[in-house]
Amino acid sequence: GTAGWVYRFLTEYMCGIRPCKDGLMVKPCFPSHWKGAKVVRIFRGVKYNIEFIKADVSELIYDEKVVEVLPIGVAGSTHNIICKYKK
Repeated sequence: GTAGWVYRFLTEYMCGIRPCKDGLMVKPCFPSHWKGAKVVRIFRGVKYNIEFIKADVSELIYDEKVVEVLPIGVAGSTHNIICKYKK
């Protein structure tokens, strides 16, 4: 049971990757001394390679396009995400 809760804490709360009606919302909450992180999240059969980068501006880039929410892709597909978050 503990491993499941630790995974959920790390992905949903620390990395801020949460399911929503339109796909995945990403709003990280990292410690201030972290420069970034990389996460692979599989959601509904879609693989999301997410790289978090500390920046001056918050921005979510999905396959080179700025988006508000990560859309649900086609099952079996892979997408590269860059999540820039404020310091």
